[in-house]
Amino acid sequence: MGRGTKFPIPQDCKPSDQFVLCDSERVLALYEQETGKSACRISKNVRQWFIKDAKAKGWAGVRFLKDAQSSHGVGCILWIPPRKVNVTMLIVNQLVLTPDE
Repeated sequence: MGRGTKFPIPQDCKPSDQFVLCDSERVLALYEQETGKSACRISKNVRQWFIKDAKAKGWAGVRFLKDAQSSHGVGCILWIPPRKVNVTMLIVNQLVLTPDE
């Protein structure tokens, strides 16, 4: 069996991208290719497998989407982990002195 579908990885995304879409056809093709099991829809087992694999490949998060009319899964959004973290911390140490009574 050839490896026709590649699982997306965050490193392949543009720095300006915050997330990417992985449609249901790709999700199902990856599931079938990697597990050898057939799937017609994005079931709970497919979602669990995909989330586990996505986290292992470095994605920050996964959110599956449903079609507004049919409620069938249409794919998922993969969140790219932050490439740069800006943290500002203000640390204040205060000693309050009160006059002795």
